[in-house]
Amino acid sequence: MFDLDFRLCFVFWILAVVVLLYQQKRRGVVQGLGLTFVFLLALSHLSGASINLLPWFSSPEEEANRLGFQVTTIGLISFVVGFSLLNLVFPVPRKQTALTEQHLGPLDRFATVFIVSGIVIYIFYHFVWVPQFGILPTITSVLTSYMNLVNIGFILRCWVRWHQKKNLQMYLWIGLSSILPVFTIAYQGFLGAGAILIFSLVCFVGAFYRPAWRLALILVLMVFFGLSVFVTYSRDKSSIRDALREGSSNQSALERVFDTFSRFEFFDPYDQTHLNHIDNRLNQNILVGKAVQYIGSGAQDFAEGETLEQAVYALIPRVLWPNKPLTAGSGQIVSQYTGMEFAEGTSVGIGTVLEFYINFGTTGVIIGFVCFGLILSLLDNLSFNSLMRGNSVMFAFWYLPGLAFSTVSGALVETTASVAASFVAIEMLARFFTMLGWEQTASAKAEPSEPNPAPQPEPV
Repeated sequence: MFDLDFRLCFVFWILAVVVLLYQQKRRGVVQGLGLTFVFLLALSHLSGASINLLPWFSSPEEEANRLGFQVTTIGLISFVVGFSLLNLVFPVPRKQTALTEQHLGPLDRFATVFIVSGIVIYIFYHFVWVPQFGILPTITSVLTSYMNLVNIGFILRCWVRWHQKKNLQMYLWIGLSSILPVFTIAYQGFLGAGAILIFSLVCFVGAFYRPAWRLALILVLMVFFGLSVFVTYSRDKSSIRDALREGSSNQSALERVFDTFSRFEFFDPYDQTHLNHIDNRLNQNILVGKAVQYIGSGAQDFAEGETLEQAVYALIPRVLWPNKPLTAGSGQIVSQYTGMEFAEGTSVGIGTVLEFYINFGTTGVIIGFVCFGLILSLLDNLSFNSLMRGNSVMFAFWYLPGLAFSTVSGALVETTASVAASFVAIEMLARFFTMLGWEQTASAKAEPSEPNPAPQPEPV
């Protein structure tokens, strides 16, 4: 394995963001998916590595953390190489049009349609479908993709408000997105699903927001507030999930969440309890490092593509293949390749870095992340093309699978299933809109022209 200095790894993380932002500025493309991937990777790996730099914090797994962070940084570098390669060598042609009200109007209307549709489907799924029919893999994947339409709606709404120079309204929509994690905690017991929506929205806006210094300040405040939300949630997480398993009412679920956040704790870097929460739940470096040590000791062989094969199988719905082989859960796979044991009921995500490593070692991480970079760069360019043409449905068609690829904390089998479900869900939605006779794009009515320069924000 390549040996990188632990502190030098942090320099590579900064350079990765700089390279992505530079490409966005040079090519005039909103690289929202690339930034989202790096941000979510940082959430699972950079957070845990950072607290280990604090002289007053000592992790019992310091060596595993160091090894895991090295492997993750190699993956990050590989991702940026793949993402940049498609941009530099195989640029995707973009038909750009002037962003007039003729384009922004339909986008704004479909943003409303997506938000309302996503909320309605969320309510139907959790309060009607699951109590009556339980969780069916194929149906659940498609319905989850429809619920993510809320994410697309918020993104479109912010994009439109920015180009209309209604910056205050854009800030309000970003702020409104912070409510969504309340519902995912109350009815699912997990913070992650709602948090991913906020992260992807901020990364998308951050790709075109100016001035950069104001964005940097906002990001610092968001990171601090996000860590505060996390340590507050972690304090009461077990009681929230226990109540959900006991079948508490919807009202009591919300009351429990409001009670948790009424006793809000701001993140304190000197509080050992807060640091332990981050080290235990936002530090997948330890799992990766443990795998490096365990496989390196000869206690376990590499999977040699076994879980990657299962990820390919996941592209085929069980409805079409009823006898499709069952796959092991993330917790079982992590235990097998790290030698670690977890308490019953503990949720353990294998993560993209660890899964690529257990298959083919560091080589697998390099190749896997280069491929992810190529795929996300392609989806980013295709979604941007659709956005510039005013086609909201095609934007969702390309962007939703990209968000699925950006979720780096779960198993690849979950990622590929989500990608396939996203394509199917949006294709069905497009056909439904066609039946209704709804106009999906304004670009067919406008002659192509040079794009307007990105509007500058109004003085605040």
